[in-house]
Amino acid sequence: MDDVTQPLLPAPVQSQTAQTNASQNIPQPLNPTQQQQSAVHATPAAASIMNKGKVDGPRAPKRTTKTAQKLTLFPEDAVTAGDDVVGNLDAQADATLQLPHVTAKTQKEQWLSKMEKKWLPRVTAYCTANSYKFDALFDWLKSRSARNYTAPKKFDEVIYTPWTSTASSNPAPPHLPQTGPPHHHHSFTDLIEWSNPGEIDASLQPLNDLDSFFEQNVDASGRTLPSNISFPGLAKRISPIGECMFFDYGVVVMWGLSEAEEEEILKELAGFEEEKLAEDDVEVENFHFHYNTQFQPRIYNDIITLKNPANYMIKLTISHAIAQSVKLALFEGLIETTIESTKHIPQIMAETGKIQMSRKAINKKIGQLFIMRINVNLVSNVLDIPEIFWSEPALEPLYMAIRGYLEISQRVDLLNQRVSVISDLLDMLKEHMTSSHGEQLEWIVIILIAFEIIIGIGTMSFDLIAYLQEKSAMQTVQAFASQLPAVTLPALGQL
Repeated sequence: MDDVTQPLLPAPVQSQTAQTNASQNIPQPLNPTQQQQSAVHATPAAASIMNKGKVDGPRAPKRTTKTAQKLTLFPEDAVTAGDDVVGNLDAQADATLQLPHVTAKTQKEQWLSKMEKKWLPRVTAYCTANSYKFDALFDWLKSRSARNYTAPKKFDEVIYTPWTSTASSNPAPPHLPQTGPPHHHHSFTDLIEWSNPGEIDASLQPLNDLDSFFEQNVDASGRTLPSNISFPGLAKRISPIGECMFFDYGVVVMWGLSEAEEEEILKELAGFEEEKLAEDDVEVENFHFHYNTQFQPRIYNDIITLKNPANYMIKLTISHAIAQSVKLALFEGLIETTIESTKHIPQIMAETGKIQMSRKAINKKIGQLFIMRINVNLVSNVLDIPEIFWSEPALEPLYMAIRGYLEISQRVDLLNQRVSVISDLLDMLKEHMTSSHGEQLEWIVIILIAFEIIIGIGTMSFDLIAYLQEKSAMQTVQAFASQLPAVTLPALGQL
């Protein structure tokens, strides 16, 4: 194998038919005799949330590294901070081995395109609420020490704890592809030997490429992985004990747990959620990880390579950036939905010259946009550098590296640009409301003046009619009075 390439894991033959997440019976370091008995049955809502994390889910990726392969190396000083390991295992390695050239990169991409990620341990982040009841959650985690072997620790805005699930660790044997003679133990080599030559890409051969994966990768105890381990047993061999990080802004990041175990935690976590998100608003980020002592720690194609299985501070540092990324994805989705639901307003205004919305509808839309601006301003505080790096400055370069891989700064800039578009729309609606209100007042004044004129004309008309009637009556009386003496005077003379 070309030393420039860091092989990860070849894809199993016809992996689509092997749909199990079963694992081997791996002794648990905390209690080797403990056998977990009860199986986890997730609620339909939890199952729906789990499905959202898949790449082919309903939402498009919010970062380019989910679709475009990108390599980010972790700083050596950061990844060895707090380790008990003495010496640098990469000290004698050629620096060119750390950065693949074009040919090696192409070969690496071919490896990754053939790799079945589900056999590696998972790293999954869920944004399920606006916040968690932190004190109550911490007390509950302490109460689960006997059942789930928890040992919670608080680090400012995050609670860290190991977690051993109560799900059965001895499920039914996995269904493996029947492409050759049956074997008692199914290993990576068996699956490749059974397959037809055309089913394995040339980039996966020769078989020493496969052997190098086991030579370079270690399990949770630091021992080299055995080459005869089965696919389902790999994840639990690498990470037999899960680790959970609960962030006070409503995000949980889980390391080394299966989907069933994650569903169990999400179900338990529901009682500690404040302002629980709707099922369609829950955001999920999926990664995978493994331990390799021969190469500089890195993240490539959403696969995290670490050196020391015992250093949980490294995972905590990486989890900070992942948690911020999934929280940011929530607001990216909300902003996208808001813009989509309001883009017709300027279009109608451009076509008709006015907004065909009632005053009540405009006020409601202004309120929604204003709430969105407030939420984005609040999330900006979440995206600041965590306070833990003031006390652990050696870990900050690692945090910045994973933050760069997740493109948080670029996404924040894009989010702010979209918020500015919403702000412009908000200003336009406010201006329209002010202008509309002024026009209404002007029309009211015009109507009042018109009524006053009409009333004035009516009053003058009545006065004129009354005057004419009175004048006509006076003339009649005068005419009658002028004739009255000629009739009455002779009568008076006779008297």
